[in-house]
Amino acid sequence: MKKFIFSVVVVGGLVFNLPVQALTVPELQALIAQLQAQIADLQRQLADAQGQEVAWCHDFNTNLRIGDTGAEVEALGIAFGKEGIIKGDFTQFDEHVASEVVGFQEKYKNEILAPFGLSRGTGFVGRGTRAKLNQLYGCKAPAAQNNAPIIDSVTGPSSLLVNQDGTWILKARDPEGGSLQGSVDWGDGSFVLGQEALNFTHRYSNSGVYTLRFTVADNQNLIAKSSTAVNIVSTEVRNNPPRLGEKPTVPASVPVNTLLPLKFTASDPDGDELSWSADWGAGGIADSCPESKSYGYSSYGYSSYSNYKKSWTREIAPQWSSPGIYTVTVTASDCNGGSDFYSFKVQVVESTSTPSIPSITVLSPNGGEQWSRGGVYTIKWTSVNADKTGIALYLTDQSTSPWNITEIARNVDPNLGSYSWTVPSTIPEGTKYKIQITGVVAGAVQPYRGTVGLSDESDNYFSIVSPASSLKNIEDQTASIADAISKLLESIKGFRP
Repeated sequence: MKKFIFSVVVVGGLVFNLPVQALTVPELQALIAQLQAQIADLQRQLADAQGQEVAWCHDFNTNLRIGDTGAEVEALGIAFGKEGIIKGDFTQFDEHVASEVVGFQEKYKNEILAPFGLSRGTGFVGRGTRAKLNQLYGCKAPAAQNNAPIIDSVTGPSSLLVNQDGTWILKARDPEGGSLQGSVDWGDGSFVLGQEALNFTHRYSNSGVYTLRFTVADNQNLIAKSSTAVNIVSTEVRNNPPRLGEKPTVPASVPVNTLLPLKFTASDPDGDELSWSADWGAGGIADSCPESKSYGYSSYGYSSYSNYKKSWTREIAPQWSSPGIYTVTVTASDCNGGSDFYSFKVQVVESTSTPSIPSITVLSPNGGEQWSRGGVYTIKWTSVNADKTGIALYLTDQSTSPWNITEIARNVDPNLGSYSWTVPSTIPEGTKYKIQITGVVAGAVQPYRGTVGLSDESDNYFSIVSPASSLKNIEDQTASIADAISKLLESIKGFRP
């Protein structure tokens, strides 16, 4: 805090006792007031000596309301008398005086009421009213240039329920470091005027969107304004919890140290994105809420679907290092207080050293297909524990006895699952062809049918035709379809009115 040094000053034979020590700002202001009082007294003495009328002045530094009494109320009566509003002494601030205050405020409404967004007087002598009184009748010399206050921020809810309290806080400052008073027009016909604390609480009785208009004034009645909006809804929008889908199918037992792939699904009636958690007794996962999610509170006007439904599925692959019966619990949450969960058991057993029996299964062609000579087709299969040394693919014509066998490929990696084959043009047309896949046996020139099960063939016959036959078949099918459509149209015509 700044301090000032003063000494004794003699002016025109009058001694002003100014202490020779450092003064604080409040002490300096008190001293200035003392000097002003002495100057005013000297002016009255000079006027008496010269037979002149002394100009009346008074500094209004106190807010006044109904029920107040004392010197400030009396000074208000004198000022109103000079304004021609009322004559006589004021001894008590009653309803009659309050109505006269309204008249004064509306007389100077552009300076007292307009800065606060008001058109009618309030009857309360607050900062704005006092500023005008002091401008007209104050004793203090004009103050140095004053700057308007600054509102840095307004914080508060953007939505509330009907009859729910909401609090808004203003952060404001005065460049000169003076005190501030705040007012607010709530937008529903109610106001708060001249409040020193810059936090305001209000509740609305009807739904709708309201604009709140805030005003902050300094001690010279300079103001700053700000506004914000609040959406009032009639009833609370209910959040509906998510719903988990069917439980995944799990095997009767799972060997230790073996991953168990599990996939879970869920849905949410409000379209909310979901977070997942899972506990399998030997570990778990816990997702955080998605950064971009939809909100179930649709009447608030929120919508964000950039991640829409991506979190409605979750995959995990737990494993267990010890045998036992474990409980897996899965929970889906909508991050708005709603959730759903279920649990199921998994039996974990010691792993066995006996390997699974090798097998292979032909998937395509598997019966009914029609392949053209010269065409390119994909042979597909699945295999379990097949030796990577290779498998052999054969075409068997089972219309003859013994079968005609054509080797397609040898030493194919069984894990590939497919092989692209161009049907040779030398293959005879026929309707009893099958694909057979077997394990490779050294020196074998035809399919090997061992006891280990590493052999399979198409379940049913497929056909091999010439390109012309294939085209003719397509033409026949097209003609058949056209004929059916024509008959259908004729039938429809018969129903016309």
